[in-house]
Amino acid sequence: MQVPSLASSPSTGTLVESLPGYGSLTSLGFRLLSGTVTASPQGQHPVRTLFYAIAESQRSPATDPVVLWQTGGPGCSGISAFWWEHGPFTMAAPQNINNPEGFPSITLNPFSWNRVATVIYMDSPWWVVL
Repeated sequence: MQVPSLASSPSTGTLVESLPGYGSLTSLGFRLLSGTVTASPQGQHPVRTLFYAIAESQRSPATDPVVLWQTGGPGCSGISAFWWEHGPFTMAAPQNINNPEGFPSITLNPFSWNRVATVIYMDSPWWVVL
């Protein structure tokens, strides 16, 4: 099976280089991309877009599996799993936030699924927003 390469970002995707509350992501050992894709059937309006985040595998991105994660709904964002379940980061609980910049403290998640797979977190259905 040919695994898609993240060597070039999708045309609407962006390499995430830093996060508020964490800082630079350049020394993580994996890449994080985010962007949107059009989800509307051709010619139908209004145009629908879906937000996604891709956490590249920390082990072997070229040969590890690719997982598409869509949280069940209705009204539950797939991005919630990125922050609070099995994504590459975790945020401090509100009572533990002690950051002078006013952002939640972000740490690496030692149990992240992207330790062994590239994970695509898709924000769907289209009307769901974090």
